[in-house]
Amino acid sequence: MNSSPQAAAAEAALQGFGREEPQALQTCCQVFAPLLFALAQHAQVVDQEAAVEAIVRDLETHHLSWPRSSLSARVWVTGMAQRRLRLLSSQQSSVAA
Repeated sequence: MNSSPQAAAAEAALQGFGREEPQALQTCCQVFAPLLFALAQHAQVVDQEAAVEAIVRDLETHHLSWPRSSLSARVWVTGMAQRRLRLLSSQQSSVAA
C-alpha cells in the first residue's frame, strides 16, 4: 500500500492480528499509540487511556475489514479511532447533561 518505513510498520501491526501473532497487540500499541493519544486529546476525551484501549480493542476486533477497505493502515486506524472517539464523546455529553 505505501512504501515508507512508518507505513510498513503500521501495516505489519494490523497484519499481526490476522496472523494471530502473540505480540500483535504490543506491536499495534507501539506503532499507533502516539496517533491514538493525539486523536483522543484533540477529541477532548476525559479518560484518554481508556479511549485508546477501546480503540485498540476495535482494531483487534475489526482488523479483517482493513484489507477490504483499500486504505492505508494509518488512514484506516484514524477512521476507526474517530468513530470510537465520537461515540465516547457523545456518551460524555449525555452523562454531563
